[in-house]
Formats: sequence, structure tokens, C-alpha cells
Amino acid sequence: MVSRFRWVYLWLFCMGVIFSWQPAKAAVVSVSDRQIQLGEALHLQVRASSGESLQKVLADLPWQQWQEDFIVQQHSYSSDRATYYLYPYQVGPFELVPSVHFTGKKGVVLPNSMVNIEWQKGVESSVFQRQSWPWRAQIRLADSGLRVSLEAFIGGDWQKNPLGLGVSFGQQSLLSGEIVGELASWYQWQPLLAEELNLQAQPQRFYSPVVVVQQPNSNRPWKFFDRPLDLMIKPLPSFLPPQVLLGHLSLQPQAVPFWGMQGDLLYWQWQVSGAQMSQAEFIVAMQQLLAEQPKNSEFEWFAPTIEFSQTSQSQAQVRIPMRLQGTGKILLPRWQWRYFDLQSGKLAVQQAPQQQIWVLAAWQQYSVFAAAVGLVVSGVLLFFMVLRFYWLRWQLLNWLKHQENPALLAPELWRASARLLAQPVMQSWRAWQQQVKATDALRERLEKSAYSRASDGAWREELFAQFKHRQFSLATFKNYIKWLIKVLQRA
Repeated sequence: MVSRFRWVYLWLFCMGVIFSWQPAKAAVVSVSDRQIQLGEALHLQVRASSGESLQKVLADLPWQQWQEDFIVQQHSYSSDRATYYLYPYQVGPFELVPSVHFTGKKGVVLPNSMVNIEWQKGVESSVFQRQSWPWRAQIRLADSGLRVSLEAFIGGDWQKNPLGLGVSFGQQSLLSGEIVGELASWYQWQPLLAEELNLQAQPQRFYSPVVVVQQPNSNRPWKFFDRPLDLMIKPLPSFLPPQVLLGHLSLQPQAVPFWGMQGDLLYWQWQVSGAQMSQAEFIVAMQQLLAEQPKNSEFEWFAPTIEFSQTSQSQAQVRIPMRLQGTGKILLPRWQWRYFDLQSGKLAVQQAPQQQIWVLAAWQQYSVFAAAVGLVVSGVLLFFMVLRFYWLRWQLLNWLKHQENPALLAPELWRASARLLAQPVMQSWRAWQQQVKATDALRERLEKSAYSRASDGAWREELFAQFKHRQFSLATFKNYIKWLIKVLQRA
């Protein structure tokens, strides 16, 4: 009897074990879509089974292969679940390779009809330490209502920029209503001390900034990335001073004024382009270089100011205030600009072209001013003299056209000729002939015509030609000066 109950208990225990046992659930890895457009993301969801570590499930996924075509951003994370966004680099077919917990997935990335982006990298394979290089995005939109901005890359566990990387921005967003524009960032890697010994051991991977496009009717933005850049970092030569300009520089001075006044404040301006370093380091290096330049005692030198271009970090304007102290012809110093040329890898020197300025003292300034006023007044008087001469000549010629009787010429013609030449009025034809330099034949014809009732009219054409070809001359100018002096004395 006891043995029978023992077997019954044993059977009930086995049945309870069989019905209570369930197989453990496996980890689940799923991807949302098979087809997306550029700027959208695949949604990768990972869920660990009970008793299994989420970290281990994530570690078993082939992130390295996936990162060849996607930027991976973590969206949410808990004890047993995690969600990631996978943003593609470019359009075309893709394949997420399978792994232990993932069966793999194939799909395609379609072009984004609303946004077109062309990336431009400023370097290709290597850079020097402390060198700054641009990473630009040329953007074209199909809708002016889209809002576009350029943001720094935020890395995760598998994709991140090296330590010591500095990123600065110029214009970081397109203006409202713009559909075409360029947004730029500048990268500069200053390696940590522990890494300086291994600069050339292996290339460093740098990830692009992200172009974020906000859609008018959606809370989920489009995000566009460029493929990462693998660069070898080359150390700067050890003989370079700590503060040295870097880049392929072009330094052009603006022309100084031809002359100035003693005591005036003058700005010597330089346009600098091609710099490839951070703005803070550029300012320090430029100030150090300016402090080493020779200075003329004819100038009082002040601290320079440096202004950077709003569109390009590589362009700047250096303004050097100086007060004019000497007088006469002063030569500006021929400065030498030393910098490290990143293209040739050598120390380069540019020398400023020689410039000069004439500096006037106070008394010289007044003399020049008086001379200038005199020239202006003389020019105005000469203009009115010439204008008066040709106006009187036109009146005389117009009067001659309407004269028919030569007997009535003498008094009025003599007075008009005297006004034209600024000379006294003559009282005879012979005196008039000497005054206007007329020919004997013309004088005789006028005298005969004046006392003859019949006239052939030839005198009019000869007289008209006599004054028509008369021009304003130096002798006429002298006569006008004498006439003007007399008028002023009477006044």
C-alpha cells in the first residue's frame, strides 16, 4: 500500500515538472522598414530575454559591418530593451548582415526629392596637428518652408570623434526662405599629450557634422551625414615656435594714403587668407608676429585688431593703428611674415612691398590748402573767361549775319570787338585792323563798302570768317586778367 502511494506521488511530481517547464524566450532583434528615403532612419529594436544580458546581445550584433553604410544613434535604452536609429550615408540598396540573434535584412535607400546635399571635405588623407580644415555642405531645397541647420556630430558607443577634436561653425543655418546655400564647419585636432608619441601609428577617424532638416508638418527631422574621414596626423616640426601661423597664406597690404597730416591716426590694414588654424591660435600667433616686427620712430604704434570673415574662418583682416609723428617722405617698414606652409611642409617667409606716405606739418597743411584754393579759384575764373569769350563771339557772329548795310558797321563792330578781346574801343578801321589782326584787303573792302551805295556783300563773308576762327589764346587770357583787375579796382 505504501509502495503504491509512493508511485502515485512520484507520478504527480513528474507531471507537475513537465507542465511547469517552458522553454526560455530568445532575444529579439528587429528592423522597421525595408525602404526609406535619404535622411530617414531605420529603427533597430533589441529586446533581451529573461535571464540574458542586454549588453551581451548588443555585443553580438555586427555593428562594425553596419557602420560601413549607416550612422548609428541610440534612441532609448532600458534594462532589457534598446532602440537605435540607423541613418544611411547614401542612396542605393543596403544589407544588414545577420548575426546570432538577427536574421539579416535587405532594403533600399531612395533619393530625397525635397533635399539635395553635396559634401565637400577640405582634406584627403593626412593633416598636421593643430591644422584646421573645413567640412562643408552645399544644400539645395525644393521647399523654402524647410528649416536647415548644421550641428556637431554626437557619437555613441561605436562611432565617435577622437578626443581633442575641436569643431567650430560659421553660418550654422540657412536663412528663412533660402533654398540654396552653404553651411560650413571647421575641424581641428589637438592631440592629447599621451597620444603625441603615436601620431603616425594609425589613422584617426573623423565623423562629419550633421545637416538637420525640420519638416513643417512633422516632429521627426531628416538627418544627413557624410561618410567618415580617416586621416593620418602628422606632427609639426620640432623647430617651429609654439606660436606660428599655419596654412598656405596670402598676405596683402591695402595701399596707405598718399599723404597725411602730422598727428593723424592711420590704419595699416592687411588682408590675410589661407590660414588653417583655430581663430584663438591665429590671434595669438599674429600678435606675437606683429610684436617682433621692426617699428619706425616716425610712427606711434598701437595694439592691432583682428577681424575674421563671417563666411570663411581662413580669412581675416588685421588693422594696425599708428599715429603720424614725423614729417616729409616716410617709408613704412618692410615686414617679413613667417608661417608654416602646410602644402609644402616648410617654413615660408613673405615680405611686404615697400610703401610710403608724405606727412605734412601744420604750416605745410595751410600752404597746401591755400595753394589748392588758389588753383580752384584760378580754374573757375579761367572757365568763366573762356565761357565769356565764346559767348561774346557767338553774339558777334549772330549779329553779323543780320547786317546788310556796311556803313552802319563801324561803331558797333568796334565796340563788339573790344568786348570780345577785352581791349579799348578803337576809333578807326586801321586801329581796328591792328586790334583784331585783320588783313589789309579786309580793311580796304570794309572802308570802300562803308562809303559806297552798292556793295557785293563779300565783306560779310570775310568778316564772318575773321571772327569765326578766332580762338581763346594766351594773349586773350592776359587781356582778360587785366580787365578783371580793373573791374575789381572799380568795385
